[in-house]
Amino acid sequence: MRRLVTLAAFLVVVLSVQIVWGDLQPAVTNAKFGFKVQAPTRWDAQPLPPATDYKSLGVDEDIFRLLIEETNIEPLLIYKGPAQSDAEFRLFRMDAKDIDAAAAASEKYAKSCGYGASTAKADFKPKCPKTTMKKITFSRSNWGDQMTILLLPAINANGAFLLTYQYYTAQKQYISIVEDSAKSFAFAPKETGTPKPGKKNELPAGWNQIETENYIIQYNDDNVDKVKLFAKRIERLHTFHAKLLPRKPEYEKNRPKAMRGKLTVKYFKDRNGFDGYAGDQGVYGAAAYFSPGQNEIAFYLTGWTKETMCILYHEATHQYLQEFVGGPRVDFHTWINEGTSEYFFA
Repeated sequence: MRRLVTLAAFLVVVLSVQIVWGDLQPAVTNAKFGFKVQAPTRWDAQPLPPATDYKSLGVDEDIFRLLIEETNIEPLLIYKGPAQSDAEFRLFRMDAKDIDAAAAASEKYAKSCGYGASTAKADFKPKCPKTTMKKITFSRSNWGDQMTILLLPAINANGAFLLTYQYYTAQKQYISIVEDSAKSFAFAPKETGTPKPGKKNELPAGWNQIETENYIIQYNDDNVDKVKLFAKRIERLHTFHAKLLPRKPEYEKNRPKAMRGKLTVKYFKDRNGFDGYAGDQGVYGAAAYFSPGQNEIAFYLTGWTKETMCILYHEATHQYLQEFVGGPRVDFHTWINEGTSEYFFA
């Protein structure tokens, strides 16, 4: 009997250790900015959206300069929690000389997000001895439920960072997981010497890309054959686009260099990931969309339904029109923009 009790106690300890370790994903290390961090398990990494090309859009030079100068917080990582949870983790790089300046910049960022006044402030001790952190807590009502928002400014020899987490107050299972994730944030050595040339499009864990003649397709679906089939179909569509509205190389040279490359498409394996990404861009309830300012298509595809592909063909036509026919500064009339897109939808 004593042996059984001892064995049971041993199993409880082993399982509890596995559960604790299972709460966090393997560490993500970034040699460019010099950090590593573990996100909560079952929270999915999201690709960073491309910056809006204000200059190509013809925004007034003074406004463009103001937009750039006001941007002193740069996103580095985004993770979204399980479906319907609204939980998320974000990591930013920011400009600050010490932890107090980082905390002040964090509160300024919170104000710009409409968080209001903080409800608590405290020092926070990460596991990394080279990193100093503080924790600033906010809460706000969101569709009748209370949302907890944690801002954790951090500073070490590699600069200042900001970790943000959010989850519903009722989701108590996230409290310790989020704190463990924040404690895992640590200093990491930066690359020395000449920086290694990175990929054309840096992607988070779980994401890959393939390039075709005219497209860069970024995806997080494990079924590569499915992605290749989609790539074949969208290239076929591009051929029809070019027959109806041929490209004009002499005009393409006059467009900004940022717009001369291949067309970008983000392909999400499920609706949850897509909704998280689209929601950040202010798009809700869609199956796909084209962003003129960011010059990319985002969509999710769970099956090869005719309707899903037709929606995608519609958005791909918007992208072709902007890229090869008019450019971002041309304000197409609705009848040509939507009409042509509906023609290819059908």
